[in-house]
Amino acid sequence: MNEQINFSLLFEEEQSRDKVFHISSDTLENLNLKPIVSLIDRELGKEAGNFLAHISTDIKTIRYRQDILKDFIRYPDLLHQMEGTARRCYEIKNLIKFAFEREATLYNLLKRLEESKEVMELVETLVRSLRHLAPVSAGLRTLSELLQEIVASDLYTNYKKDLEGVSHQGSKIQSIRIGMNLDAYLKPTEAIVLSFEEKPFKYTRKMKKVNKIIDFAFHELVSLPRKIFAPDTFQVTQDLNELERVIEPAMRQLISFCDGFNDALLSLFEEMDRELSFFRAAVYIQGLIKEAGMASCLPDISESAPTEAVGLYNMHLALLGDEAQHPVVVNDYMEETGGSIFILTGPNRGGKTTYTQAVGQMYLFGLCGFHVPASLARIRVLDGLHVHFLAKEKDTMDYGRLGEECKRISDIFDRLTGRSLLLMDESFCSTSHEESMAIVRDILKAVQLTGASVLYNTHLHELAAMIPELPKIEGKPVFVSLVSGSREEHQSFKVVQGEPLGISYAKEIAEKYGVSYDLLTH
Repeated sequence: MNEQINFSLLFEEEQSRDKVFHISSDTLENLNLKPIVSLIDRELGKEAGNFLAHISTDIKTIRYRQDILKDFIRYPDLLHQMEGTARRCYEIKNLIKFAFEREATLYNLLKRLEESKEVMELVETLVRSLRHLAPVSAGLRTLSELLQEIVASDLYTNYKKDLEGVSHQGSKIQSIRIGMNLDAYLKPTEAIVLSFEEKPFKYTRKMKKVNKIIDFAFHELVSLPRKIFAPDTFQVTQDLNELERVIEPAMRQLISFCDGFNDALLSLFEEMDRELSFFRAAVYIQGLIKEAGMASCLPDISESAPTEAVGLYNMHLALLGDEAQHPVVVNDYMEETGGSIFILTGPNRGGKTTYTQAVGQMYLFGLCGFHVPASLARIRVLDGLHVHFLAKEKDTMDYGRLGEECKRISDIFDRLTGRSLLLMDESFCSTSHEESMAIVRDILKAVQLTGASVLYNTHLHELAAMIPELPKIEGKPVFVSLVSGSREEHQSFKVVQGEPLGISYAKEIAEKYGVSYDLLTH
């Protein structure tokens, strides 16, 4: 029990801990997820929303988490109980122990035994719950089997039996019997606690006679408990110090055993306390989606099959948006086998950015092991999700807006692979129309060679119209034109595959940046 117990609710295998890619704060902001993360942290505790910072690239890990989440949704009381158990164990493990509580004294030993008793009660209560509910996920089954094995072990059962005996006597202890060997000068050489007695010690006639014979030596023996079994600060005699040196190792060994036993179990639950916040956040988000009247699902996870989603929507809009001003519209998303480079065109405020964010949200939540904002979804595993949105003004001071955009896309390109996804939102619109067209066309053609999938929303409808002229490379992503809205209804917020509407929407672009007669004169 002195060894750490290795178990994780987030990682089925230890080596999968390193199979992740990291999401920056800017990416969360661009995908409009920061308000949702802040809501989770506010409701569940600081850092509970940190799950989106590290996205798994291991399909086994994602499915492992999904199955555990299904159990917790099926048995919400189990999640609540495990959280309470983990929290209490965390508190016990992190109790501040003052200097005197580290001394080899009876007081400290009894305190450790009380801690052990509480830990055992917590563990055994959880074992009973797991056995009764019989969860189906591999993670919770493994936890149940691990805890049952611990509780059934000889060390645990013997320790528990001893603990029950001491606890039964603890409140009734009035005296202690000590066995002791003395040397020729009546100084202690060996000692051991023989028993705890429920009656106070009394002198017999024989003892009184012995006291007359060896008055000094017996006086020392009577004084022993005051220092051995309770904290003390005053200087003791040399004889007493010698006895302490005899008894202290045995007492220290018992305390060390208790600490080792406690720490082994408490460390298991200390790690679990952090991991359970992940599932609490998952259950909380799924509950918010349900309250909002929206559909959600745990997606199928695939190594290579193309990503597909039916009824996809923007989670921020659904949970925190104003339905009157921004109605939630569901859309579909479907990659080609081998990946796609989508060029999404449409009017300003027609839902292009909202749709782009929804795709990114689906991937991030799905690859965490959470429900995604769609009625049905299959997601392929990524090794990186990269976003290239318009930069904040403060971030363009060194290079200028165009220079900053070029530097960022160059940095992203170095990390793109055939398993990556790149989301672009009106990138390179800060220069002239012709220059934007030339830059973006070259970028997309180069990205195609990496095999990465791309969703690029833009006002450059001519770019989408050029798709038939763009190269088709076997085994590489194909170019697909998506359009938001229609000629009849520019702001329908519906995204469908089709030809661009053939309108440049320069007026809408100008209005976005505050350039129109009405805006300027106002």
